[in-house]
Amino acid sequence: MILYIFSATKKERMRLLRQYFYKELAVESELRSDGMPTSKVRGVKSITTPKHHRRIPGYWIAVEFCKNHQGAALLQRVRDQLPAHHLDGQVFFPKNELSGKELEKGWLQKYPFDGDRLEEVSRLFFQEIRSHLKEGRPGNALHGVLLILRMNPFFMRKYRRYYLLEDLAYAFDHAGNLGKVIRCFQLQAKIRPESPEPYLNISSFYIVNGMEDKAVQLLKKAVREYPDNPFLMSNLIIAMCNLGLYDAAVMILKKTLEKELKNGFYWKLLGDVFYEMEDNEAAIRCYKKAVREMDDEKSEELTADIHSGIAACYYEEEHYKKALEHYQKVLAIYPEDHYTLISLAQLYFYKMQNSKEALKYTKRILEVLPENGYAHYHIGLIYMDLNLIDKARWHLYKARRMMPYYNPVHEAIQMLKKNIDFTTGRRLNSSRQGE
Repeated sequence: MILYIFSATKKERMRLLRQYFYKELAVESELRSDGMPTSKVRGVKSITTPKHHRRIPGYWIAVEFCKNHQGAALLQRVRDQLPAHHLDGQVFFPKNELSGKELEKGWLQKYPFDGDRLEEVSRLFFQEIRSHLKEGRPGNALHGVLLILRMNPFFMRKYRRYYLLEDLAYAFDHAGNLGKVIRCFQLQAKIRPESPEPYLNISSFYIVNGMEDKAVQLLKKAVREYPDNPFLMSNLIIAMCNLGLYDAAVMILKKTLEKELKNGFYWKLLGDVFYEMEDNEAAIRCYKKAVREMDDEKSEELTADIHSGIAACYYEEEHYKKALEHYQKVLAIYPEDHYTLISLAQLYFYKMQNSKEALKYTKRILEVLPENGYAHYHIGLIYMDLNLIDKARWHLYKARRMMPYYNPVHEAIQMLKKNIDFTTGRRLNSSRQGE
């Protein structure tokens, strides 16, 4: 017979070991998780001190009693004298979501949040909170966080334990509980009032879930508190643009740039706003100013994004050669950037009628993304234009298998069957099959 006994602290476990098994046990360091000597303990075959039992964290004692009169007597004594909530099978660890009142009652009986035991008990309780989250009980985990904040207010600030609230928020988001997501981020902001990170988290959540009005309200306050944080400003501008508040966004950025004239990131944001307003000339001026102020080695990703924005503006203005120049600058930084490769392929094919160059970039896309249905569709069109019918057919049919509900693929295949070029309407010469 093996009996598992739960303790919430090392000191309590030592007391129980001395009371029932090892009167001479001096210090905690004498404990061995792989087994304690039992030659002098009558009625006991083995004793171990595991850290978990049935996935429940704790300072456990696992006692295997001998199958004799002494073992039975000692087992009965332990069971009679120990409170039931210390014994295996009755240790509080809910496997289902419970109400806050039920959880608090069970936890306060299990964990002695007081005096010199507070930190140790809090650490063990935090392990239980994480277990509830991991096992799909985020409601229990959130109630646990609320209890620990009440019993030990500064505990969650140490060792980045507050990141548990982000994990909780993602769990509630997955479950579609938006109210609890917001609650988690609000708690994080309460725990870390000196940090802008909670504002970033909650505003990003608002933006993703179409609550830009709340994001703007929150971010205006956050930007005043943390005026030097570019990511808060970025979220504010994104939220305002999503609401169509372009003029107000421009005004905020211009006012900010009066103080930070050499801030390339803010010039880039202003360019983004002008691009959304379809003022491509103003956007290009801002983007070019941003490039001049950027340190390319330290900001490769942002520099590539700016050149992509300039290329998009030139494309809209039908300055295709200038667009090509800036797309190439993006590729110089990220040679396998999917968006840029497909933009170049489309630009060469549809706007510059250069199917051979378009083919080159589309092949590069397929090298990186061989199962991209749109790339197969696009290369099929290029092969049609080059009058390479067999290759066009192979890629278009593959695109149809991958994107059965994409109508342009079906239209291209029908044109191919009629020997008509999909892009020009000219009749194809099916005898021409070489590259």
